[in-house]
Amino acid sequence: IREMEKQFQKEALAEYEARMKGLEAEVKESVRACLRTCFPSEAKDKPERACECPPELCEQDPLIAKADAQESRL
Repeated sequence: IREMEKQFQKEALAEYEARMKGLEAEVKESVRACLRTCFPSEAKDKPERACECPPELCEQDPLIAKADAQESRL
């Protein structure tokens, strides 16, 4: 029974890690897309426009973002 429990825990951990890697990749891509939308490069000669990303993904006010990060650490 203990051997089966260990095997189950290993499988659950592997599944968890795979899901976390997938979510991490999704989040990184969402942030990149948001940054590209909110702050286009100067080389493209696109004017900066209002961010259309959800506030939790793309904070327009860095002070608010820093304050929120500090609160979450407390």
